[in-house]
Amino acid sequence: MKEQTLVKLAGEIIELDVKRDELFEQLMSQIGTEAYGFLRLIQNHYIPGGGVSEVKNQLREAVEMLKEHYIQQLIKAGIYNPEDKEVYSLTLTELHQLVEKYSVQ
Repeated sequence: MKEQTLVKLAGEIIELDVKRDELFEQLMSQIGTEAYGFLRLIQNHYIPGGGVSEVKNQLREAVEMLKEHYIQQLIKAGIYNPEDKEVYSLTLTELHQLVEKYSVQ
């Protein structure tokens, strides 16, 4: 009986691992290699039981931090000037696409 329980538990862990990989691939398709840092940011600041509004605030903060990171990359590469107001109104997706388009590191 104990062996069956252990096998079942191992199977559930494997299923979770596969699901995690699928979800992470979705995240990467949205924000590219920045997904690693984004996930770590959320993971390190996530407060269990914090409620939906707390998670929304954390996501909003993470998105803003990622947007600022992209903006600084584009400015550093000379694609935008710090005074260009347009760059600050772009969405995360638009910023990511520009970073990818110009191969900004």
